Amino acid sequence: MTQPTNDDSNRVPIKLMNGAFLRNPYPILSSLREQVPAFPMEGNGFRMWVVTRHADIRLILKDPALKKDVVSTRRERVIQSLVDPSRRARLPARSRRSLLDRDGKDHRRLRDLVSHAFRPQQIAVWEPRVRELAEQLVQQLRSTGVIDLHSEFATPLALTLVAEIVGVPESFRDQFPILTTGILTGGSVREIEQAGEDMYAHALSLLEYKRAHPGGGDLIAWLMQAHSEDKLDDDELVSMVIVLMMGGLEPATAICNGIMLLLQHPEQCARLVANPQMLPACVEEVLRFESPFRMLPPRFADKAISLDGGVTIPPKEMIIFCVASANRDPRVIEDGDRFDISREASPHLSFGSGPHHCLGAQLGRLQTGEAIAAFLRRFPKAQLALAPEKVRWRASTFLRRVESLPLILGPEATFAHRPACTNTRPGFGETD
Repeated sequence: MTQPTNDDSNRVPIKLMNGAFLRNPYPILSSLREQVPAFPMEGNGFRMWVVTRHADIRLILKDPALKKDVVSTRRERVIQSLVDPSRRARLPARSRRSLLDRDGKDHRRLRDLVSHAFRPQQIAVWEPRVRELAEQLVQQLRSTGVIDLHSEFATPLALTLVAEIVGVPESFRDQFPILTTGILTGGSVREIEQAGEDMYAHALSLLEYKRAHPGGGDLIAWLMQAHSEDKLDDDELVSMVIVLMMGGLEPATAICNGIMLLLQHPEQCARLVANPQMLPACVEEVLRFESPFRMLPPRFADKAISLDGGVTIPPKEMIIFCVASANRDPRVIEDGDRFDISREASPHLSFGSGPHHCLGAQLGRLQTGEAIAAFLRRFPKAQLALAPEKVRWRASTFLRRVESLPLILGPEATFAHRPACTNTRPGFGETD
């Protein structure tokens, strides 16, 4: 691997994506973070500058000069940053007009259309349903043999909840996880591109169904009403449906990462079971230690960005932010390579920062916590079915996602399960 230098004229991108990096990126990221604050990397065929340090990422993400709409400037991006055309995957531009890919007033307009669904008071309304789903799904798990936590528990939980919030009928749900995986972690350019085309077509079909079967109270109905009032155009409507569903599936990654970490650290797991009031801190530590996003999606700025350490990112270059590195930056987080659910503060950047801070952050926290609690209540003796180093991770520049998580659940807890739809929070081992 070519080592980065502080000379920003050396813009030959390094390649990080290999088996060792996918299994455990943190030693490599730590070394790079201590050498330079940013370096050019080849990702998806493009040169992208990777920012590695916590303070730099927080500062740049709040800079109003930073932009995210790479679609509207894609020709310029290709001319300036494309280094390997064979690795470039083209997703339909018309599917990338959501709040995730927009700037300024367009971003605020689209974000405002759905932000009511993610306010604290609305999240509180969904809390009993999240708990109910977690309890139902965990009781469906087989207590003998090997199960895959990802496909049998985490994904069904996230998928069911986001589908209910967005308003996706059951007949349309199953394709979203498959297509999302293809887009984000496809094994070839063709697979990624096909998944992108199929996702757009699937969202179009869903909207046609919703028009033929009108209802109310869900986000699609809300967006369709806004569309009829010219508050968003055709491509924005489809793109918003896509991004809401794709984003709503990400808690599955955090759930798997969290349960895997706790099973790898039995002393931490035992502390959590004995002290359920530690659950919120545990969720934050899971998000910090094994962020579902290794890198945040690309941005760019029309101006040069100078960082401490003598590195300057030239104007209009694509920039990605390595939160996996920042979340363990010793300048901010003491002993960051240690998993510790008792940390009093966890200033992680797993949900981003600035205008594009994750809209569903609180909903993701809620799902992760309730899933971990429900699982440990029923299967406190669960174990990984393979050595940690054998866990397979999806090949992705941006995501830190297991391909599957095989578990041996072992004996079930003997205490009774509490009612699923309550607003109380009894301990993991309490009876009704």
